[in-house]
Amino acid sequence: VHVDQPAYMLMQYGGQTVSELDQHACWSLASDCHLILQLPLCPASSATSAQVRPEGRRISDGACDEASEQLNHVVILKANHTSEVQAVAESLARQFSGTWEIRPLFDLRPIA
Repeated sequence: VHVDQPAYMLMQYGGQTVSELDQHACWSLASDCHLILQLPLCPASSATSAQVRPEGRRISDGACDEASEQLNHVVILKANHTSEVQAVAESLARQFSGTWEIRPLFDLRPIA
């Protein structure tokens, strides 16, 4: 992502699975937000889990037993103000159940 303005990641955990977001419906409250990427994830039942513990490695079908919530959807936005991203997250939370978390994105290459 070319970051010419601050970028944020919204992550949806648990609740209703979102297959695809309509940018016009979700972004009507935030005129300064620009959708960069959305990634609906497959159901946890289709996953393969790998766990590495001191007693060895375990690979199994489905979600990890210790997982408390499933990550369902990832959205990356660019916006000049955090308040714009919060408005989008609030709009999404009204439309889709589950928890929507906001995280700022930053470039790790300078410290790598």
